[in-house]
Amino acid sequence: MSNPFPDAYFETLKGMVLKKAGLNFTETSALKSIITAQTGHQLSLYALNKAFGLAPARFKPSPYTLDVLALFCGYEGWDHFCRV
Repeated sequence: MSNPFPDAYFETLKGMVLKKAGLNFTETSALKSIITAQTGHQLSLYALNKAFGLAPARFKPSPYTLDVLALFCGYEGWDHFCRV
């Protein structure tokens, strides 16, 4: 991940993820299954809970988490999402 972490972009991406999945931010268990089925990549339930503010997070989401969420939304990864 070469881009510094832009919070506004991450908020936009989270909204896109939820809209595509047709879920609300508390339905992370279902979201985990949908993301895995559609991308072939797995995110832990804990990573999703941290990303959506349902678990405490001391750090920003990992590059892997950002990439998988961006892939789910049809981008090549987080950097691609931030560029377009």
